[in-house]
Amino acid sequence: MAYFANGTSADIFQQEHCQDCLFFGRCPIWDLHFMWNYDAIGRDADETKAEALAHFIPDLHSCNMRVTLEDADRMKAAGVTSFDEFEEKRDAEIQHYQEWMDEYGAVR
Repeated sequence: MAYFANGTSADIFQQEHCQDCLFFGRCPIWDLHFMWNYDAIGRDADETKAEALAHFIPDLHSCNMRVTLEDADRMKAAGVTSFDEFEEKRDAEIQHYQEWMDEYGAVR
């Protein structure tokens, strides 16, 4: 799981991985990371939160939710015809994730 020790390390990650993402400025994963970051580390760490964060931002070099314009073009080629459709699919994935979190008793 990526851990941002301070605002500078978070800013650097955003500059390298987020600014060209279609979710930049409205990313649920980024928000979740900041809500759970401290809960997921340390002696009394919440392992469910740590695993969830590690799934989306596994390290300081990648984000599994990142979607660039190039990615969007590939999705269109694969049959996703509009950004609205993409957002619907993204929202369905987020809903699936939230259901998973509810099923395993994670606190939001």
